[in-house]
Amino acid sequence: MESPATSNRTLPRHMDYVVLKLEKVIDRCAGNDCFPGTVSGRVMGGALDGQTIELALRKTLTNQRVTQVAELQNTDSFSHTPIGGYVAFEGVRSGDTGLTARWLNRMGGPNSVIRADLPVQISPVYGKDSQIRRFRSNGATMYNAQILHVDNSTTASSSDSLRAALIDSLNEYGMAFVACAPADNHQERQTYYAYASWRDGMRNSSEAAAEEFLERHGKNALEPHFAAGANIDVIPMETLLLGSKVCESIDAGGRSSVPVSRFMTGGLGRRIEFELRRAGPEIAEKMENAFLAQADPRARESFASTGWKGVWNSDISQFFATAGIQLPHMPKYGFAVSTAVLQSYANSDGELFLAKVRPLSHALPRDAIPTHSDRRADRRFSATISAAVTEFAMALPESPSIERENRASQAKLEASIQRNEGVGDPVSPGDMVPQQVFSGNTPTLNTSGTDGSMNF
Repeated sequence: MESPATSNRTLPRHMDYVVLKLEKVIDRCAGNDCFPGTVSGRVMGGALDGQTIELALRKTLTNQRVTQVAELQNTDSFSHTPIGGYVAFEGVRSGDTGLTARWLNRMGGPNSVIRADLPVQISPVYGKDSQIRRFRSNGATMYNAQILHVDNSTTASSSDSLRAALIDSLNEYGMAFVACAPADNHQERQTYYAYASWRDGMRNSSEAAAEEFLERHGKNALEPHFAAGANIDVIPMETLLLGSKVCESIDAGGRSSVPVSRFMTGGLGRRIEFELRRAGPEIAEKMENAFLAQADPRARESFASTGWKGVWNSDISQFFATAGIQLPHMPKYGFAVSTAVLQSYANSDGELFLAKVRPLSHALPRDAIPTHSDRRADRRFSATISAAVTEFAMALPESPSIERENRASQAKLEASIQRNEGVGDPVSPGDMVPQQVFSGNTPTLNTSGTDGSMNF
């Protein structure tokens, strides 16, 4: 019998993670290259959100001892997941036998608190002294999660409606994400965080916090925005700590229920690298040579090791600034559309922490997150970097490259040899060691078969 997913012609060929709400476990093998058993359930977020699909676990050289489908029904197994619970699959592929995954893990039981298909950012917690905070119990780095409830966003078109939206969001979660939709595609997008501050050990009211936000930003940034006829989206933002044991596993560097690296943007270098691969080897080489010609030894060493991806944002921004081009801000951590499981602290009054999360998209900086009034923010952000690369490349043809400098140095050396003929041992051209030329040896950007865009 054909599974629900195999009949879907728009099925992605590759998905890093799929989270299912378990509906049934079928005692059927998908093929000789799969382990026994098939899972059927409703997808919680991502490209197949809301669809009912079937997934099997395929055999590989490295997963002979991992959790298998049968263990989901074994009440003595750590992976036991009753019907209605949540299961995460990793390394999902679409093939002739339908959807198969490389690994599966229990995400939570039927009563778990789920945040599905929402932008989530995972990042370390910093104190007022700008130092990373740590748990007293185990010394692990503290991480928090910021979850944007985009489904509950409010669009404001005036200061009064903005004030009301801020108060509602602050009442719900204590924080709000404020995104100003540009009046046209050529304007830079502005985003802000609004939160209730603390004074004398007491938290300010939501009304006072909203008024404080408007006083700080209204006259200079928000009023001209409204005057131009543009809207502002206000999105409730939930902030939660990660559990201490999860943070300990992150510090250890092994597999964790929270893959922090997937919430890193990769910096400007990763974006530049991707755009240059699209532009072609000729432009990529010109950009590379121009960068290395002015880079300091540290930046050259980083580039030689991992390509553009290893170069600091500041070095790349400074490089583009030499041509009068300003690149957008790219923080280390960003938001990825994700599905997360929350749990309550023991002996607490329902206070939640984030226990597990699976990212379903690439991480984007907050300025690139699509909102109700600005659904193409991510595409505009990518287009800005693409245009910057194109503009810089157009100015490069007459610029000296390292390769030309090497040829000039070699010509000088040959001339020197001719002038000193007969002095000492003769040197043949084959004995000369040219300077190293770095060219095009950069890692591939994994786009997982998609453009990494967010769709809400």
